[in-house]
Amino acid sequence: MVFAGVDEVGRGALAGPVTVAAVVLPNDFENTFGIKDSKLLSFQKRTELYELITTVAIEFNIVSMEVEVIDEINILRATMSAMQKSLDSLTVKPTSVLIDGNYSSISGYNVRTQIKADTHNVTVAAASILAKVTRDRLMINELHHQYEQYQWNKNKGYATFEHRNAIRKYGMTPFHRKSFCKNILQEIENERLF
Repeated sequence: MVFAGVDEVGRGALAGPVTVAAVVLPNDFENTFGIKDSKLLSFQKRTELYELITTVAIEFNIVSMEVEVIDEINILRATMSAMQKSLDSLTVKPTSVLIDGNYSSISGYNVRTQIKADTHNVTVAAASILAKVTRDRLMINELHHQYEQYQWNKNKGYATFEHRNAIRKYGMTPFHRKSFCKNILQEIENERLF
């Protein structure tokens, strides 16, 4: 049996991609390393576990869907497309897949969904770590340096007070999701009317 865990990060962000990881761990893998939901780990621990997981995994694949795709087809479809691609790109085909969440449109696999699967299953938790570290590195090391005023090194593109205010002050970048920022843009437009 080949089991794959799948998770995503960045679904609710105002900027940057949505990133998905699919992971296949050895069947006899024992979690003596503290692998758990990426949101419950420190930055340093996630980074350490990323290196461990990419070393011990039978296989893994990470896919990001860019802002243009998210705006064009919507975040749910973009996420499902990234999940499909991450699984399809594995050379070891899973016989069983567990996805964190309550919905899947993935085809070609025996898929089960579970809310908070990343807190109950080590393989899904491993996927959450790979997805989060990959996306965070992009936001911190690449995109932040192009647009430092948005503080993506701190907020990773999420809708913090500082990030929303930066959009109000400086406008949007090519890395902002227009479909997610429309409320902020509408507020700015309304303020201009008064």
